[in-house]
Amino acid sequence: MYKKILFPLFAFALVVGYAAPVAAAVPDPVSPLDVTVSGTTITASWGASATADDYEVILTGPTSDSQVTTGTSLSFTNVLAGEYTVGVDARNAEGSLGPVTQTATVVAAAPSAPTNVVASVSGQTVSVSWGAPGSDGGSPVLDYTVSVGGESQTVTGTSVSFPGLAAGSYSASVTARNSVGSGAAGTSNSVTVAAPVTVPGVPTSLSVRLTPDGQGVTVGFAPPASDGGSPITGYIISRTGTSSGSFTTTSLSELITGLAPGTYSFTVAAVNSVGTGPATAPGTVTIVAPVTPPGTPSAVTASVSGQTITVSWAAPSTGGDPNPLDYTVSIAGVGSKTTSSTSVEFTGVPAGTYSARVTATNSAGTGGAGISNNVSVFTLPGKVGNLSAGAEGSSIIVVWDAPTANGNRPITGYQVRLEQNGVVLSTQDVGALTTGARFDGRSPGTYSVVVSARNDQGTGLGAAVNVQVGSTTPSAPANVSATAAFQTVTVTWDPPLTVGNTALSGYRVNIGEITQTVGAGTRSVVFSSVPEGTYVAQVWAINGGGEGIPGESESFKTETVYAPFVTAEDLISQQYLDFLGRPADARGLTYWKGILGGDRSQGPVVIQNFMRSKEFAPRRSIARLYLAFFDRAPDRKGFDYWAGTLAQGASLNDVAAVFAGSAEFKAAYGELNDAEFIALVYNNVLLRSPDLNGFRFWIGRLQDPSISRGDLMVAFSESPEFVRNSNPAVDVIMTYRGMLDRAPDANGFAYWVGQVGGNPDALRVLIANFMVGQEYYNRVR
Repeated sequence: MYKKILFPLFAFALVVGYAAPVAAAVPDPVSPLDVTVSGTTITASWGASATADDYEVILTGPTSDSQVTTGTSLSFTNVLAGEYTVGVDARNAEGSLGPVTQTATVVAAAPSAPTNVVASVSGQTVSVSWGAPGSDGGSPVLDYTVSVGGESQTVTGTSVSFPGLAAGSYSASVTARNSVGSGAAGTSNSVTVAAPVTVPGVPTSLSVRLTPDGQGVTVGFAPPASDGGSPITGYIISRTGTSSGSFTTTSLSELITGLAPGTYSFTVAAVNSVGTGPATAPGTVTIVAPVTPPGTPSAVTASVSGQTITVSWAAPSTGGDPNPLDYTVSIAGVGSKTTSSTSVEFTGVPAGTYSARVTATNSAGTGGAGISNNVSVFTLPGKVGNLSAGAEGSSIIVVWDAPTANGNRPITGYQVRLEQNGVVLSTQDVGALTTGARFDGRSPGTYSVVVSARNDQGTGLGAAVNVQVGSTTPSAPANVSATAAFQTVTVTWDPPLTVGNTALSGYRVNIGEITQTVGAGTRSVVFSSVPEGTYVAQVWAINGGGEGIPGESESFKTETVYAPFVTAEDLISQQYLDFLGRPADARGLTYWKGILGGDRSQGPVVIQNFMRSKEFAPRRSIARLYLAFFDRAPDRKGFDYWAGTLAQGASLNDVAAVFAGSAEFKAAYGELNDAEFIALVYNNVLLRSPDLNGFRFWIGRLQDPSISRGDLMVAFSESPEFVRNSNPAVDVIMTYRGMLDRAPDANGFAYWVGQVGGNPDALRVLIANFMVGQEYYNRVR
């Protein structure tokens, strides 16, 4: 372009033509302008203006906006639906000529899918959050619909929660809605809802029982059907009643001791991480005061009538049971009796002074002894001693000693009768201090002299002696006595009162069909190998006129050395059969004959050794199992059966397992849980309640599936403590089985266990008693 320039320095004007510089100008409008619509996006594009520095793009309509760019295109996004004018104004420093415009129409559509859909879980609640859709479709988003696991919620915000969902896997679906409708769904990640965790259910199978001694309680139970979704950490056992309390345990059985007598109710509740569940219905037991041995019977009184002593008493005022089970009344030298009444009689009591001792017994034991007053029993005197008679010419002289038994009263005198052929010819009564008498003027013949002692109770039994008058033979030897030691008999005597008219030449001594003749100076003789039987020893004195009348001993009895066996071999062979179940071997016979050595007193020792032999030992273990499980001696049939089972290879634990499940055991004690079984074992085997540590140890052992109740019982029954304590009972059981081939009867068992338990020699006494008894004789002979 050109420009006019004025020069005012000169007076003239000069018009000069020249080429002027180009002046700056506003840019030309853009051309061409193209406006397009895609969904909710309006895009403007245009041709560049050569001198434009930038472009202002102006959107006018439901959504208004203005943006500056140096490029040649620009988009407006997420605009509302409606009619728009788009203007593009090219600009530079000089300004602009105004925008070039073009119209466009945006048609509304459904929104696009919400963005960033995220699901999270807490307990049983799933929470969902999201971002706005990339496009609202040209119409504002009105709300969102969220779906989770079949449940839906419509909200205007960008998060929502779904509580109380069941366990399972879930993902969320979210759609946005505008005036056109709902758009595509945005989907979340997958989350997992775990099962709800609650407190545990109620424990099952509650058992509340007293221990066998009645002073403890076993509480047993099983876990609840549901642990609430969290492992059970323990159980709370609660007690109400006479005293209250609770404690926590992890065991399914507990022993509770130290409770005072009274009624108690027990409940059990399970505990997990959530809390304590509901308790069981209560189990109730009543503890009574422990039974203690009775006190001492009172007012013990003895009275006498003739030879009968009557003892009476009053029941003890103290003790566990209301009444004792029985009373034992003992009189030294007389015997003892057991009764449930409060009086008892002893008849046929010998003369003497006595007092009675009365004890009461109940299930807990025997109490103290009540002692009666002294009473005296008076009887007729016994026979006079050392009675002898002789003849001098026509006179009979008789002498004697006072009786050893005076009937507990002083001797007041003696009655002396002279008899012939059962007819009393003469009687003399002499004083207490006179121990001799004389009958004169007797004709030749044989007479009997009978001497009886007297006291204030009357005249006792007479002792008789024969005497010959008018003969030159001696009178009967005096004080004839015979002592038997099995088959050996020793006979002693004194010289006759009169020897006749010639000197003594000797004596003839007779036992049954065995006779010995000895010299005049001999006063005793020994007979060996006298056959078994009952005898009277007779001794005749001999002089030049021949034998006089015999002096006789009291009757006596001989026994074979190995009674009831004839020989030592018989005795030994029987023990092999009885205790070992097999014939004797030659070596064994020789050995045991050497032990016997012809001494009958060693017979019980031999039998005791057989009874305690290793071959017979398995039966001892069986006997201990019977005592431990059933608190009784084994019956013969069961004893033999289980001994045979062991011999065939079964273990003692196998036998114990059968016992633990037997009908007899269940009938006696019921269906026991582990705690009750352990308490029973302690009481039956160790005779005491379990200590807490021991109880918990064995409870733990029984929870091991490889340990059975039979295994536990064998551990107790074969323990050194029980073997030692049960030895007396087992010895008695073995002796009955071996010698009598039967189980012990209840009374015999109780008696001999008491004897053997208190005296180390009593077992041989038991065996010796069986050896001479009729029952053993009948079995082996």
